[in-house]
Amino acid sequence: MTSLTSLYEQYHKSNAAFGENYALAIDLYTKAIEMDSIRQEYFRNRANSKFKIEKYEEAKCDVIKALELSAKKSKLWLQKGVSCYNASDYEEALKAFSEGKTLDYESADYFDVWLDRCAVKIQEIKDKEVEILLSKQIKVRHEWYQTEMNIVVSILVKNAKRDEVCVEITDKTLRCKIQKNDKRIEYKLGIHLAHAINSQCSTWKILPSKIEI
Repeated sequence: MTSLTSLYEQYHKSNAAFGENYALAIDLYTKAIEMDSIRQEYFRNRANSKFKIEKYEEAKCDVIKALELSAKKSKLWLQKGVSCYNASDYEEALKAFSEGKTLDYESADYFDVWLDRCAVKIQEIKDKEVEILLSKQIKVRHEWYQTEMNIVVSILVKNAKRDEVCVEITDKTLRCKIQKNDKRIEYKLGIHLAHAINSQCSTWKILPSKIEI
């Protein structure tokens, strides 16, 4: 059985190493955890050491363990949020800062700063995803003409494959979607018709230079 004296000695050695040699501090905190694994401060301090050497994912794991042992400490939620933020896990960071704020209203303004940072990063990611999606879309135009009996719509895309094209025709609408096998939508067209048509008699076909509906 580990003596209380040797445990304290190990913990103080770990604290002494912190700030001078983070790798050594991590090793010493690990030994302290092996001696007593129910003290949240051991995991918290090891997380701090890992954070200092930019091991953000590992720091996050240690803070999560510390929170399992003491979930009501706002500083731990702050520490988790900062670790998640630096690990680019902004959604999880947002949740951590929100939880910490509920436990420490006096520091609400400080948590709000981090919440705003997370919101900005999350929006940047969403904007980037939209930008990437738009950049991958096929630049396609369509044209149409009408006779006494028919309306013909041509979507000017070359070499389309049958299994990539979906056409839906109702009496008042026309929809066409070109979708790659990886489910990425590259082109989408929706038209509301001014007058009703006979959708049952409508057809479409793929030609080398266009899709004709």
